[in-house]
Amino acid sequence: MNSISDNGDDAASIKDEGSTLSTIRKLAAEVVHETALARVGALHGEFLNTPLSALSDEREQGVLLRTVKDIRLFLYHVNPNAHVHHIGEKHVTFDRVELKRVPPPPHGYAYKGGAARLAVLELLGHPVGNQSARDLDLVRIGTQETSRDKVVGQEYMPEDFQHGYGVELTPSICRYLSTRDFTINETLYYTDRIVASRAAIQDMYNGCIRPTPHVLHKRNQLPGNIVTKMLRFQAEAKLEGRSVRVVGIPADQKVSPFDIALHLDRALGRSPRLAKQYLTHCIEYGLLCPQRSQHGEIAASMRYLSELAGSSFKQFPSFAALRPGTKKKIMLHQNLGRSHRRKKRA
Repeated sequence: MNSISDNGDDAASIKDEGSTLSTIRKLAAEVVHETALARVGALHGEFLNTPLSALSDEREQGVLLRTVKDIRLFLYHVNPNAHVHHIGEKHVTFDRVELKRVPPPPHGYAYKGGAARLAVLELLGHPVGNQSARDLDLVRIGTQETSRDKVVGQEYMPEDFQHGYGVELTPSICRYLSTRDFTINETLYYTDRIVASRAAIQDMYNGCIRPTPHVLHKRNQLPGNIVTKMLRFQAEAKLEGRSVRVVGIPADQKVSPFDIALHLDRALGRSPRLAKQYLTHCIEYGLLCPQRSQHGEIAASMRYLSELAGSSFKQFPSFAALRPGTKKKIMLHQNLGRSHRRKKRA
C-alpha cells in the first residue's frame, strides 16, 4: 500500500512539476511578448515622430538612404502597407503589387525596364493608375538559353523577338543590378516579388534620372545614346505629370545627330507630343543646334535633323517618315509651330 501511495505521490509530484514548467513557459512567453510589444511600440513612436525630412540631403535635393534604419523609416512614411521581405546590402525585396495595365510576368521570369519602374513607383506611394509600359522586357536568372525562353520571348516580346532580341539572361540578381544604365533601372518585377536597389528606390522617389558607373567611360564621358535616352525618359515623365530631373551629364558632353534621332524615333513611335517634349529637353541641354536656346525652335530643329537624314537613318521608321517632302513631316512641323504660337500668345 505504501508502495502504491509513494508511486502516486511521485506521479503527482511529476504532474506538479510539469504544471510549473508549463506556467513558467507561459509567463516567459508573456514577458517576451510584452517586451517585444514595448520595443515595437517604441519603434513605431520613433517613426511617427521622425519626419521624412530627417533623411533629406540638400546636395542630393531629396531623400538619401544610407542605413537599414533609413530605409525602414522611409518606407514606413511613404507606404506603411508595403511588405518588405528583405533589406540587403545592395537591394530590397518587396511583396509584388498589382498593376492594372501590366499582366503578371511568366513564372520564373521577371520584367525589367518600364514595367518594373511602374511597380516600384506604385510601392513608393505614386499611384500609376492606368499607365502601361511601352513594351515588356523579360529577364531570367541563368546562363544557358532554353526552348522556353524562345517561346516566352515570342509571346511577351514579339517585336523585339522579330529583331533578334529575346529574354535577357543574367547569372544573378546582383550581377543584373550592377550592369544597368540608370539607377532607376536597377529593378525587377517577378510574379511574387519586386527587387530594387537602394539607389533605385532613392532616385525614383526623388524624381532623379542618374547614370550608373557601369556606363561611364574612362574619361568621365557618357555614350551619346545614354544621354538622349535620359532626356526621353525625362520627357515621358513630364507628360505623365511627374517632375523629374536629370543629373550626371558632363558639361562638355558630345552627342551626335544619330543619337538624337535614335530616341526621337522612339518618342515619335508613341506620340508627337512626346517627340516635342524630348526635343525641348535636347535644346535646353544644348545638344541640338546649340546656337538656339528658345523652345520655339523645335520645328526648325525637326527640319535640321531631317536634312541630316541619310541612309544611316533608314532603320528609324518613325524618323524616316519626316524626311523632306513627306506629308507627315510637313503636318508635324505645322502642328509643332501652331502649338508654340498658342503658348506664346497665352
